[in-house]
Amino acid sequence: AKEVVQRTIDKTSHEFSNAKDHVRGLIEKIDTEIKKLNYRQLLKLAIKKTVSKTDRESTWTKPNRRYGVFAPGTKTASVPMLNIYVDTSGSISHTEINNFLKVIQGFLKVGSSVANICLWHDNLYYTGKIKKTTTADNLPIEAGGTDVKEVIEHINKNKPNLSIILTDGQFSSSINVQSGNPVIWVISDEFGMEHPYSKVGKTILLKGVI
Repeated sequence: AKEVVQRTIDKTSHEFSNAKDHVRGLIEKIDTEIKKLNYRQLLKLAIKKTVSKTDRESTWTKPNRRYGVFAPGTKTASVPMLNIYVDTSGSISHTEINNFLKVIQGFLKVGSSVANICLWHDNLYYTGKIKKTTTADNLPIEAGGTDVKEVIEHINKNKPNLSIILTDGQFSSSINVQSGNPVIWVISDEFGMEHPYSKVGKTILLKGVI
């Protein structure tokens, strides 16, 4: 909404100070409301909606206990696929990696108890399972350049229910994320919020969720 109002001002006046007082007040109010957003709670709700599984799901391959073959039975629900991509490039500090892991533990508490973790810098060099007890010492962390291309290719190929990419946003790439592949970007550096994929999925600042 703020961007729409600002574009309107840009089209109708040369300087922001020339805008009517109530328009300037509207933008200031929007800024105030944005600061009040509870990103941690919003992220938890997004995770629950996307990757939390129900205990049982319907299936026609198993007879219903009460109605037999005339109604579907139930079976243990399948676990949604949650892929977490952690940037370990040279621009990422040890503190940032530890903060990334804190966020991952939060995801596992509200969503799937087990998820896939993928480590990357200028290539995607490791994939494996991550649990609530996993620490940085359990992972083969490497440093390198920064190129998100292989991460996007992995998402497009594997089509997880949700992809969470933890990075500082300091990268460039021209490959597109295919539609229908939900992505959340968790950015550790506020200067990385305007990353090349900021219009794809949701982008959240790391300090808002730890």
